[in-house]
Order: sequence, then structure tokens, then C-alpha cells
Amino acid sequence: MTDTVAVPLVVLSPTRDPVETINSIMRRAGEAVHCTWIPAVRDLGDALAQINPELLVCAQIDTEELKNAAGIRDRIAAQVPLIYLAEQVTESSMLAGMQIGARDVVSHNNQARLQAVMARELRAFRLERALQSTVQSARDYRRQLETVLQRSADAIAQVQEGILVDANEAWLELFGFVNPDAIVGQPLMDSFDLASHSALKGALVACLQGRWSDHTLRAAAQLADGSQIELEMVLSPGEFDGDPCVRMIVPARKRDDRQLASDLADAVRRDPTTGLLYRRPLLEAIADRMGTPPAAGVRSGRQ
Repeated sequence: MTDTVAVPLVVLSPTRDPVETINSIMRRAGEAVHCTWIPAVRDLGDALAQINPELLVCAQIDTEELKNAAGIRDRIAAQVPLIYLAEQVTESSMLAGMQIGARDVVSHNNQARLQAVMARELRAFRLERALQSTVQSARDYRRQLETVLQRSADAIAQVQEGILVDANEAWLELFGFVNPDAIVGQPLMDSFDLASHSALKGALVACLQGRWSDHTLRAAAQLADGSQIELEMVLSPGEFDGDPCVRMIVPARKRDDRQLASDLADAVRRDPTTGLLYRRPLLEAIADRMGTPPAAGVRSGRQ
């Protein structure tokens, strides 16, 4: 067995027989499961809420009870797959069961197919859960990144296909605007002198293609009051609303532009509410610290 923790399952059945069958099947398949037997539909809701199962198996019940069970599942744990064990299985009974809400309908006499179906649904459930976790993490990281960009003293704008799609307050202030609608959604070139357009376009293309390294770009900016100033910008590839973009940064002071990258990298490693490191970065930091030899003259407090 690859997992040391038993997989939580809920079995809805008037008798314990299906519980023993499922335990035996999954044990032979090398999967440790912990089946909670629920003899009546009225108790199913509490079981789903308290146990957080990875699979719901309904056995020895009629289609009306199956409808009730599927409805409770949909309200409380819609992501949990439901398998219906029937006395006899036909094409029409499979269709009826799946229309009610079961992922599959299996004969309790066909243990090989039952094992295959349960393994398939457990894997699908875990993949979906992992995907949802990854998507949520990506959303959290994006929010943290947006917070860092907006609060940065550096003027930062994001550009997609030549359009300025986002700008922080420092960028608006630099160009003399109060309302972001004045420039967000407009062509980037409208904010720069015509003589700088060729260099800007070439730099944007090169950055998106990964051919723009650490050098800076100089361009003449066209401000809201009609005046111009020379800007020195740092370009880096980024992402905005799920699509590639170029991030343009005008440093607030002369410093190593790698500091901003360091700030961003540190921000996505921390919980936005507490400021504490997430579990994986914390473990990595502990491992790095444990692997660092103590400085000369440092001794343990224990003798």
C-alpha cells in the first residue's frame, strides 16, 4: 500500500454486508479504506459533513432512496463521487442511476468491476481536489502579487499586446493622472514620445520572447500636462488575468532591480493574513538552516 492513512468512505445500506464486501475488495487491491456504515438516508447528511469522505457507495436501496441520497450529497458534498450497487445491472438501469446522480452503477456480484470503478473514482476525486487546491493557491499568489505591485513605491505598469492593462498608483502619479481609466485600456505608445516608439516596441517583443536580459530601457514619456521626461525602465515578463504580459518598472530610486523580484518572491511564500511562511517554504527554510554549519565559536547550550 502506498498510503498509510485509510481512505474515508461512506456506505449507505440497510445491512452491513456491502461494507464487508467493499473492505475486502479494496484490501485485496492494496488500498486501505475506512468505511462508515449509514443504515438510513436520514443520517447521511451528518455523515457527509463530519467525515468528509472521498467516496459514497449506495447499496440495497431503491431508486427513490437513491434520489434522496444524491440530493443530500449534492447539497453537502457535491464533489464526492457516488457509486450505486444494484442487484442487477442493465444498460437502462445504468442510465437511470447516472441520471439520478451516480457516477456509475455496478452489480454487487461483479467485484472486479466494482474494484475498478472505485479505484477510478477515488483517483478522479483526488485529482480534482489537487487541481482545486492548485487553482486556489494560484489565486492567492496572484492577489499577493497584485498587493505588492500596488503598494510598491516603484512605478509599475503591465502591458499586453501593446495595451496598458494595469498601472499602480506610483505609475499614475509619475505620468500625472489621478484616474486610472485615463490610461488603462489605452495603447502604451500614447504615453510616450513618437521618437521612443521603435525602441519600446522592440523591447516589448524581445521581453515576451525571453530575449530581454538585465539591461534597462530609456524612453521619453509624454505626461498628462504635455511635458516630457526621460525614463529609465526595467522590463520583465509577467502574467495578467492568466495571459502573458510585460511588466514595466520605473524604480523610485537607483537600486538593484533584483530587490523587487526578491520582494515579490518573498510575498508569495507568506500567508497574506499572518505574514507567516506557508508550510513548504517554512520546511525549506528549516532544512536550509539545519544544513548550515554553525559559525566559529558557536556552541550548543547542551553539554
